[in-house]
Amino acid sequence: MSGGADNAARLFDVTTGQSQQVAQHEAPVKVVKWIDAQGGILATGSWDKTIKVSYGVLASPSISQSST
Repeated sequence: MSGGADNAARLFDVTTGQSQQVAQHEAPVKVVKWIDAQGGILATGSWDKTIKVSYGVLASPSISQSST
C-alpha cells in the first residue's frame, strides 16, 4: 500500500507486480492505514483535510468524510 504526492493511494500485488488505485484525493496522501486487512477495510488521509474509508478494497467504491 502506498500514498503519495500524486494524490492517489495504491495497492500493490507483489506476485504480479501490478498496482491498483484504491483512493484519490484532491491533495497529497498523508497517511494510509489498514483498519482490517482481512475484511479489506482501508483508510487514507490527505492534506486536503479528508479521510477516505474503503470497504472491500479490491471491489467496492470508497466513501468520504471531511474532517473539521
